[in-house]
Amino acid sequence: MPERQSQSRQILGALRAKRKELLLCLIFILALSLRLAGLNWGIPIYDAETARAAANIRTSYHLDEGTFLWNLARIRPRTFDFYVADFHWGTLQYYLIEAALLICQALGVVSTPWRRSFFDFHPDQFGRLFEAGRAVSAILGSCSIFPAYGIARRLWDEQSGIWASLVLALCPLHAINSHYLTSDISMAFFLLLAFYGLVTTFEKPNRSLFFTAGIAVGLAVAAKYNAVFLLPVIILSHFLQAERFWSKKWLIYPGAVAGFVAGEPYALVHHSEFWGSLQRNYLSTVNLPEGVVPSWPALLVLQLKNAALFGMGLPLALVLIVGGCGYLWSRFRMRGGLFPQHSLSRRGQLQSRDALSSSIRGAKIPVRILLYLCILLFSISALLLRQPMLRYTIPALVFAVILDGHLLRVFAQQRWGRTLAFGVILATGAFTLLQIKILIQEHTANQAFEWIEGNVPSGASLTKGWPQLPALNPEKYKIRNYYTQNRLVDFKDFFLDDRGQTFFPDYVLLDNLPIFDFPAEFLQTLGRHYWLAAEFKRNPQFWNFTFPEWNAPHDWKYSHPEIRIYRKKAKL
Repeated sequence: MPERQSQSRQILGALRAKRKELLLCLIFILALSLRLAGLNWGIPIYDAETARAAANIRTSYHLDEGTFLWNLARIRPRTFDFYVADFHWGTLQYYLIEAALLICQALGVVSTPWRRSFFDFHPDQFGRLFEAGRAVSAILGSCSIFPAYGIARRLWDEQSGIWASLVLALCPLHAINSHYLTSDISMAFFLLLAFYGLVTTFEKPNRSLFFTAGIAVGLAVAAKYNAVFLLPVIILSHFLQAERFWSKKWLIYPGAVAGFVAGEPYALVHHSEFWGSLQRNYLSTVNLPEGVVPSWPALLVLQLKNAALFGMGLPLALVLIVGGCGYLWSRFRMRGGLFPQHSLSRRGQLQSRDALSSSIRGAKIPVRILLYLCILLFSISALLLRQPMLRYTIPALVFAVILDGHLLRVFAQQRWGRTLAFGVILATGAFTLLQIKILIQEHTANQAFEWIEGNVPSGASLTKGWPQLPALNPEKYKIRNYYTQNRLVDFKDFFLDDRGQTFFPDYVLLDNLPIFDFPAEFLQTLGRHYWLAAEFKRNPQFWNFTFPEWNAPHDWKYSHPEIRIYRKKAKL
């Protein structure tokens, strides 16, 4: 009889393991499908005359993507010259994109050499270059579900891991930014990998594990520098592992150096340029125009609102808020009412059988505090960057959705909560799908380009914002691009020429991408002298119902900016 019971337990264990693997594979396929759909979004319409006359504009409708390919076009892999003269974000993403492009060249997906197709704006190949670069984010973003699963499993249990991976797969901000070739998703992937390695060291304090966790930390920092906010979490983990020998724990630091050097080797060779770039872009706001930097309270409110409505979606945000409040209530008042299986006894021992290991059950502070600290520190890092860009919240968000996954697992244990948990998942998935639907539709900037080409006569004067939104032929139209580094805010001179004289162009093209509101005086002047000739906008839509996006953040609207074209009124 005991032998039969043992065999039954083994069979059940094997079936559960197979079920777990199957669920993870399905979640990965779901994540990858969401991130590959619409990967060719935002490529400008090819026009031979415009491509020749505006040779300096080689980008997509994401305002940062072109910078990566421009800088990559200047390196020479054949001569082992990999120097990227741009330390603004970190250089790891550049090398990942270059590797993707070289692989696509070898497979015949893009032409050889890809740089020629980029400079020449090849009608068939130009868009494929961006797709190849974006595939880096799509693949790493999809693979992020695995460390997310591992973190939640080790901090709580296996079911929490499944829920956490599913939430991350459907997370709106993470899914949408996985369609960009920028570095945010790559940084988030290596941060999750580093944190998973760090948490695993509590159970398996191997020297190799500390070192490899350090390598992931270094790679994350080499992708984007605000990953350095993981350092206090690492230091705290050493105090939680007081019984471990420093001969093992210290290896995480040389591992981090090795990872950073591998991802950004020229930071050592050109150290003065590296530190100068850090000071200009991260340690100072002196060179930013007046009005761009909001006050700390205003920035905090903006980022919290944007992260809740657009980053996570309102259902997940409510789960985090309600679940967090429930946890605090049970922890300080009910002493384990909502999460009794994870409460702490008076001796500080973890009561859950799913705790990391017996070696840390006696710790006064639960290891899960490392996750909470990550959320807090990366939220602070988003504020220190001083601009209300939603993508700055991605590091905090990927750790927050892991907590969200656990809360959904707790809710699903209750009869009333099972429907709620699955309803939240369905609502989040629907919100993400509606955003991806926008990516596979014609971009509003391309619609504006077609309208201008068909309705604006040659030789007409036109003032607009960003040079690439859309890129127009400067030999066909008299174009003035208003948005520059020195005038991102002040609209007082919008209707003035270079000599300071009043000038009203034939057409005005406005978009809603500025991070500030148009002043009333400017709008009044516009209304007196112009009438609205065309408008192009696109909001999430399901059947005949359109979901409004109230005051969406700047970088959320890259895929669907609202563009209005005004024509000057005829003189009476």
